[in-house]
Amino acid sequence: MSGSNVAREPALPTEQHEGFVRAATLEWIRQARQLGVARRPQYVWPANLDGFQGLCNELVRIAHQEVESLLRRSDDLLQPLGDPFRIDFPLNRWLAGAREEAYSDWLAWAVGRLSPREVMEVFCLQVPDDLADEVQDLPVQVEREVYLPYTNGNKSGRIDLTVKMGTLMLVIEMKTTPVGQADTAKQQEYFKALESHTLFAGKARRYVLLATSEDRQGECIDCFTYLPLSAACRNLRGIVRKRLAAWRAGKACNHVNLALILALVGAIETNLLGLSVSLRGHNQRTIDHLRNFIAQGGN
Repeated sequence: MSGSNVAREPALPTEQHEGFVRAATLEWIRQARQLGVARRPQYVWPANLDGFQGLCNELVRIAHQEVESLLRRSDDLLQPLGDPFRIDFPLNRWLAGAREEAYSDWLAWAVGRLSPREVMEVFCLQVPDDLADEVQDLPVQVEREVYLPYTNGNKSGRIDLTVKMGTLMLVIEMKTTPVGQADTAKQQEYFKALESHTLFAGKARRYVLLATSEDRQGECIDCFTYLPLSAACRNLRGIVRKRLAAWRAGKACNHVNLALILALVGAIETNLLGLSVSLRGHNQRTIDHLRNFIAQGGN
């Protein structure tokens, strides 16, 4: 309107505009390659925002199709329950603030419903050869917040989970943050105390740290072997898949237990790992997570 004193935002200079579009297009092409999508000539170096928007819309559409395809395949593996990504897991009061205690309690419950070999599978551990026969049919005993004095009794701590199967014991610490943000120094004290404690003499011990970081799997971090929560979730999915396959072949199973284990998986994947299959929220990490689970299902 003539005579208006309203300042107009200056137009983006052409060179800056083209540089932005070029950089953004390179990023989308990188993501397209991860999805296995061939570069399409009409979307290479768009000269205006309309062309760039077309590229974005196309890649979002292709990514969504990929997610839906993976979900259908996962549904087949987990029938009649289906993939936990199909359910929305909002941060209710119990899970709000990524409360470590809530997830540890739920994980302890789930582990207590597994066989010894399944427990070892969840945490990517091998049953020692000399204990293979002993462990096979033993009950799984899970304890939470195990009190442990250390430094000659001057200090104490509580271990998140201990899992006992005969003379084999797993010591599990679970963090709801990336490894770099977690307080893991005390694990060294836990390790020293457990290795020297007469109560645990004669037991083979395995130490596992769970956290949200994707990398560093198998690395020793303050005396505990690191396992990403994403890997543990895929392993739990795999155990449910195998039990459901056995059920479809005529073997009895407890569908309620399996559904609750998948609910735990879904809550961790959504709330702690930030994975999502929604049209706006899905990302390459979600696609890779589903691909890896489905690849396990082919074993």
